[in-house]
Amino acid sequence: GVLGASGLFFFFFFYEAELFVLSSPLKKLPESLKSLEPFFRDIQKRKNVEVELEWTFNREWVDLGDWFSKSAYCRIKVDVAFLDVPRNTLVVRDYKTGRYYPYHDDQLSLYGLGGLAAMPSVDAVEVAGLYTESGEMIPSPAAVYKRADLPKLIKQWDKTVKPMLSDKRFAPSPSSACRRCFCSKSKGGLCEF
Repeated sequence: GVLGASGLFFFFFFYEAELFVLSSPLKKLPESLKSLEPFFRDIQKRKNVEVELEWTFNREWVDLGDWFSKSAYCRIKVDVAFLDVPRNTLVVRDYKTGRYYPYHDDQLSLYGLGGLAAMPSVDAVEVAGLYTESGEMIPSPAAVYKRADLPKLIKQWDKTVKPMLSDKRFAPSPSSACRRCFCSKSKGGLCEF
């Protein structure tokens, strides 16, 4: 199949994580989440947890509320988020089935940007990845983006994506990450690498 064994693992990991943090129907922590037990137990205790949260922004970073909007400039899907009411902070956690790589920081800062743009009433967005391979939350403590950081985050994102949006060839850029990708040739995927 297109997914392959690693793709199925990712699917079931995310599915079990969602069921557990929503406390329905899983009450017992699944084996796949054991390395991150304290983090998942903390999320499960929260009252206002949302999973697979979707934001769709136009170029002015206005949330369009429609994933398929033709005006979409950036789409963000968050694994799990909740509002920490006493701190007026949106807490975002990204599930990672592998290990930490420095480029993950760009994704987390994008979640900070997205949270601040989508929820103008929050003072801050706290972001971190939950890594099953090491059982760690990275960064620790989590990165916090405050309302005043929003213009800087927008500028950073625009600079990051400019080469991608200007590209006309979209040439493959194989790397060591290819061996973990379910689309790779070695896993039966459609990619040539």
